[in-house]
Amino acid sequence: MTNNREKYTNQNELKIKTKDIINDTAAGNRYIVLRYSKPVAVLLGMDEYCKLTGQPPKNCRQCQKVIGQALAKLDKIK
Repeated sequence: MTNNREKYTNQNELKIKTKDIINDTAAGNRYIVLRYSKPVAVLLGMDEYCKLTGQPPKNCRQCQKVIGQALAKLDKIK
């Protein structure tokens, strides 16, 4: 892992500071989103996402396909 930092945010803060948080993830930081003090989601930059999936998306349609596949895998885990 590089110099990435994990930060925490809640749903309300995410709603208010969406632009700032997205810019921060693009800079290499990760966010753990909390709902009622429990982690429910992770936000990370596209570079890190591509490393996790092993396939860098070539365009938006590719991104949608890869994200859809990841969501399908998550549904199977639940």
